Amino acid sequence: MHNRTCWRGLAFLIAPTFLACLAWLSTGLEAQEGGKPGPKEEVEDTVKPVKKKIIVPDDEPTTNMPAKGTGTESSDLSAAYAEALHPDVKELYKRLKVPHDRITFSNHEVTVEPIPQFLGNPPRFTGYLKLQPFDSEWKPATPLPATQTQVKSVQYYEEYAQEMVTEFLEAGYERKSPSSGRYLSKFETLETGEKALAFVVRFHESARQRGQRRGEGWSDVEAKLRKKLLDVQAQQLDALAEADDWDHAYRLAVRLKEVYPKLETQEVFAKALLRLIEKSAMADNFTQVQLRSRLLDDLFPRRQTVGSFNVRLQKEAQAKLDEAKTLGEPRGLTEQDRARAQTLVQLARLKWPLLPGLEDYELQLRNAYPILRIGMSALPHKDHLSPATALTNADRWAVELIFESLIKPSSSASAGQRHEPGLAMGQPRLIPLGRQFQLPRNAFWSNGQQVTAADVSNTVRLLKDDKWPGRTPAWDDLIEAVNAGSDSFRVNLTMRQGYIDPLSLMTFKILPQVKESGEPALGRADDATFASHPVGSGPYQWKGPIAVTGRDQKPREAVAFVANPHYSGRTGNLGLPRIREIHFLVSTNPGKDLDDGTIDLFLDLPAKDIQSVRSAAKRVRISKPLPNRRVYFLAVNHVKPALKNEALRRALAFAINRETILDDYLRPGNKEKPHRVLNGPFPAGSWACAEAREVPVDLFQPGKAKSEAATLPEKLTLKYPDGDRFLAEAMTALSKQVKTILGVEIELIKMDPYTLRKDVEMDHDFELAYYHYDHPSDAYWIWPLFDPRGIGIGGSNYLSYDDPTLAGLFDTAMKRRSPEEWRKYMQFIHRHLYTKMPLIPLWQLDTFVAYTPDLKFDPDQRFDPDKNPLPIDPLLVFTEADHWKLERQTTVGSNR
Repeated sequence: MHNRTCWRGLAFLIAPTFLACLAWLSTGLEAQEGGKPGPKEEVEDTVKPVKKKIIVPDDEPTTNMPAKGTGTESSDLSAAYAEALHPDVKELYKRLKVPHDRITFSNHEVTVEPIPQFLGNPPRFTGYLKLQPFDSEWKPATPLPATQTQVKSVQYYEEYAQEMVTEFLEAGYERKSPSSGRYLSKFETLETGEKALAFVVRFHESARQRGQRRGEGWSDVEAKLRKKLLDVQAQQLDALAEADDWDHAYRLAVRLKEVYPKLETQEVFAKALLRLIEKSAMADNFTQVQLRSRLLDDLFPRRQTVGSFNVRLQKEAQAKLDEAKTLGEPRGLTEQDRARAQTLVQLARLKWPLLPGLEDYELQLRNAYPILRIGMSALPHKDHLSPATALTNADRWAVELIFESLIKPSSSASAGQRHEPGLAMGQPRLIPLGRQFQLPRNAFWSNGQQVTAADVSNTVRLLKDDKWPGRTPAWDDLIEAVNAGSDSFRVNLTMRQGYIDPLSLMTFKILPQVKESGEPALGRADDATFASHPVGSGPYQWKGPIAVTGRDQKPREAVAFVANPHYSGRTGNLGLPRIREIHFLVSTNPGKDLDDGTIDLFLDLPAKDIQSVRSAAKRVRISKPLPNRRVYFLAVNHVKPALKNEALRRALAFAINRETILDDYLRPGNKEKPHRVLNGPFPAGSWACAEAREVPVDLFQPGKAKSEAATLPEKLTLKYPDGDRFLAEAMTALSKQVKTILGVEIELIKMDPYTLRKDVEMDHDFELAYYHYDHPSDAYWIWPLFDPRGIGIGGSNYLSYDDPTLAGLFDTAMKRRSPEEWRKYMQFIHRHLYTKMPLIPLWQLDTFVAYTPDLKFDPDQRFDPDKNPLPIDPLLVFTEADHWKLERQTTVGSNR
């Protein structure tokens, strides 16, 4: 039985710093975590902080950045003056190459070195103003004192430069004859003006920093100067757009974006580039439109101007697709109508290739719409399709198709457990005691809303909500905070302390903050309405029950998942998922269904059925055993007086012959003898297990069972899930063994999985229950299962077990840093659990998958399925389903 399934494992405390360097743990962690012991995530960044630059009010650029990348990086205009060939360009640079102010007296004007204080106009100052005039060669002349009554006005260099540049830009050089020697294109004229203004901006900023311009009043001067520079740069973009010069315009926009972070300013730049895209659209060059639109959207993501143009293109594409669909269903089209529909689809693709639904309709027109049919013993429950409510294997598989985590676990035979990017872009960045994730800006929920950092923040808030019965107190011990900051697509997840496998804490599924636009934020992780109408960002979305008929013409219970129309539009997801629909259907005879083509895949094939399936289906492939981290046990309710007796619990554990039950009911006739008996809550043979001389590998000891308890109850009840005939037989055999050895009657109570969960986790209405626990990672941290804070309705400690000694062992283990010490304390815990037996260990069941060769789990065929296990996680299965491929083509409208 799942212990809060997808999200329960999220809160499994993963101890401090060590396993990255253990060979017996996952070898696939990122380079920053592998090979060296110690919590690297606790080390502070060593990058020196950047000094905060002066920000001028009402404008954004600072220092010398405005001219970056245009040839205006020169610290002065002297070189530009010397190189200039155009006489008027040369004259402009000559006038501005030496910074100076102009002082007007009653009957003459004097050019002087820049005056430090801002005097205003008319000038106001007391005493004498010490001026340093220039001679005609720009050399210092005799100093000149002046009083306020003598000085009529002051024209500062920054103001004079704007006047000169304006005069230059309005001279109309682009209208002059090229043969006159005075012709300049509009862009060349503006480029000259930008170079001059950029030099003046750099002078002013340097003067402010060095005290050569000080006091009140300079901020307004600088703001006007920077606005003039911005106007000239924007006009440059306009000129390039007018000349249809995309390459130069885009490079200039890239440079300007670095300098001007304000959204309203960037909107001006986006509009200029958009005009170039509109020209391409008017010329019906939609290949160019799409390329330039993608570049523009990446450069200025989600700008209003860009977005409105994209919406227009999408509407035009949608109109073409809708027109094609009015011709009729693809399977019933005449050849003429099919050709017309294909032409319309191509026009729609030219305008907007990522239009939701376009890929599916085009595949249907080509009779190449791939549908994967998966057989299973039971379907997912329609009201349990969210991470917080999923319970059965089928529920969990559905959740894997619909939802994504920031980073997803994966495993392989060669590399072991590792973590790969999921919803996040690439591996996370290491930050002090945490990780920083970057979300793609073009990720959307299946309802078309954008995925943002707010969704991640709200998901974590739901996980930490103490009003949610599924909350695990250990989660609060782990995650300190989620900080989205000012960037809507960047998330910082920080922890309270170092952990062995920190990424395993970050594999929780992300939920949308709101289900639909305008609705209040999702208030509960287990919201019932959401669980029946899920909205995810994964490769598929829930369609619901469908009518399916097998090759035997008998109707089957089935549900469908269709490709999320917004998934392929995300960066790196073009063409994904390759399989456009996945159907789950009930299969009671997997061998026959695989052989006749009713299904392509059967999940979790019982070991006892392997031979019969292999005999019935000639083309079938059956995977190698897929070991998993699921452990089965008898949950013990410690609230019940009889079961508080640890001697009774040990007697029960020693009275069960696990190997016999496996041989007779769970793997009969299987020569390879898959599955393993357990002697504790850790997977058999894992590094956390104590040595066999301390804890026997097989707990079956009938003599010891009889000697353990002096007084035994006459009867105990054992609840187990319905749906598996062979499990029922195994439970019957178990009860008979206990009756024979101990004389205790075990009354078996069969019930559906959801009622069983309610009885065990919510109502605590049980004595013994057949349950299981999915270790979230190879760290095998099981403290939440025994944490006394988790006792209560829906809590992680549904055993109601409170053991101070055990709590002390876990606490001590958490403080250990060396791998040897950590392993030693985990084995202490195993020995203590063997002594106290708070739960009755049973077995660990390997997973088998049966499939046809048409289905390619790894399209690149980097593994040999006859020699190696399939590259899938047996508990999650669908983490890479978007890359699966079905090589056969399906006929539209058929059951295939």
